Amino acid sequence: MDNRRVLLLFALVAVLYLLWNAWENQFHPVLPQSQARVVASRTHPASALPSLPPPPESSAASSLPVQRSPVPLPRTGYVRVRTRVLRARIALRGGGLERVALLAYRQGLSYRSPPVTLLDSHGHGWMVVTSGLESSNTAPAPGSDAVYAAPFHHALCLKDCRRLVVPLVWRGPKGLRVVKEYVFRPDGYVLRVRYIVRNGGGQSWRAAPYVLLRRAHVRHNYSFFNPRHLVYSGLGYDARGAYHKISYDHLRHHPFEKTLRSGWITYVDNYFLATMIPPRGEPWRYFARALRRGIYEAGVVGPVLTVPAHATGRFGLRLYLGPKLQRHLAAVAPALRQTVDYGYMTILAVPLYDLLAFIERIVGNWGWAIVLLTLLIKALFFPLQRMSGTSMARMRALQPRMRALQERYAEDKTRLTQAMMELYKKEKVNPASGCLPMLVQFPIYIALYWVLLFSVELRHAPFILWIRDLSAPDPYYILPVLYAVTLAAYQRLVPQMTTDRLQARLMTIVVPIAVAGISLLMPAGLVVYWFVGGVFNILQQWHINRLVGVTRARQT
Repeated sequence: MDNRRVLLLFALVAVLYLLWNAWENQFHPVLPQSQARVVASRTHPASALPSLPPPPESSAASSLPVQRSPVPLPRTGYVRVRTRVLRARIALRGGGLERVALLAYRQGLSYRSPPVTLLDSHGHGWMVVTSGLESSNTAPAPGSDAVYAAPFHHALCLKDCRRLVVPLVWRGPKGLRVVKEYVFRPDGYVLRVRYIVRNGGGQSWRAAPYVLLRRAHVRHNYSFFNPRHLVYSGLGYDARGAYHKISYDHLRHHPFEKTLRSGWITYVDNYFLATMIPPRGEPWRYFARALRRGIYEAGVVGPVLTVPAHATGRFGLRLYLGPKLQRHLAAVAPALRQTVDYGYMTILAVPLYDLLAFIERIVGNWGWAIVLLTLLIKALFFPLQRMSGTSMARMRALQPRMRALQERYAEDKTRLTQAMMELYKKEKVNPASGCLPMLVQFPIYIALYWVLLFSVELRHAPFILWIRDLSAPDPYYILPVLYAVTLAAYQRLVPQMTTDRLQARLMTIVVPIAVAGISLLMPAGLVVYWFVGGVFNILQQWHINRLVGVTRARQT
């Protein structure tokens, strides 16, 4: 193949990508931060439920309109909770979660970097979770405007704490009392929201629970040097064990609504989840919609529940607010692990991650796990690589004879091609076999790239020395340079596809530089994989060249 055509092809692909990126940034502009904050301040204090049709096996009275407050309501205080992994703030007005920070995950590599904030009622990308009860008749119920009382305003669940219960008490007329409990675990990201309704009146009380997740979505400018445009950020839900996405663009034109007896609905980004998980077996209505420019809402509405006079009713649901830890998501809810979305590479990326995680549990470091994974893959493809290396070693030995044929038939390209094919056939050499191992392993490169990009376990995972984050590019460009050196050394051990010496020397310089340039943008973990594989290839090809040389010398 003409090497100039290859270079032109890569250049064309790069230009097309940059044009597409410019088009995206032009026609999908970012909402200015100041404007987004104004919109957030005007919209998120209110709460509403859609006027949805009643779920199956429920009466028409289960349609639950909630009146939107015309003006922001004054705050009445908070309950602040601290566990080993979470720092949460619960508003006493409405009883919603207005802030949740993940203490085990920081925004940057520095120890002084603030923790990742999953929920926050302020900022241009705010997101809050609210919940309540809506009466199916004229009876009062603690909805979005309810004011709760709490026995304390600060709570810790750290050492020697098995669980923490935060009770919020609301009192209504005629002996109605509702206790809304948040149940925290010290090391868990699953929160339980429970309602205990004591009906002290003389009539039955009927209401339905609901949970809302509302957020302001702000688009970001992504470029060729920031591959985060590959990451899905939006809403999703589980229907019968299958994960479905609900894009913001779709919601602007088509509101989502579905009644399910099991499942969940979630906000998902690259590494973290905010998921609402109703109890299984009951018909809950799942919905999502666009409220106005950049503001979206998703939630679940439960069936109407009846609490007889002078009786107590209990019901609730779960929230998952935390990282997409693949070993734990399957235990939280069915199909929740599918939110770790590797796209079309899922069939290969999932077993690759499982193998990598198994090795990491043994060695205790993700970097060394990548090194051992590389050696395992090389061992798996060793027969194919050995066959390819032997063919390339024989071709390298034929280089003088190929140059002689080129000089003899310099004016007759057809005759030159025929002579070289006869030479390959006589010496039992296949020129295409050198590319076969690379083509076979290319899907593994892509799958590993997806694993490094989408797995929160590898986020900020250190290796050795200067490599402090395997999911980010090498900040000092040492790994790309080392990989370019190994590629240049490997090219000296294999035959060049061209017999022209000047062109061959040029390619030994251009190809390593081009690969080093690409490696600058790749995660350090992927470059570690390339570098270790390159060292392995050098040692293997050097050994094969010696064996082929000794064999040919004996035959001579």
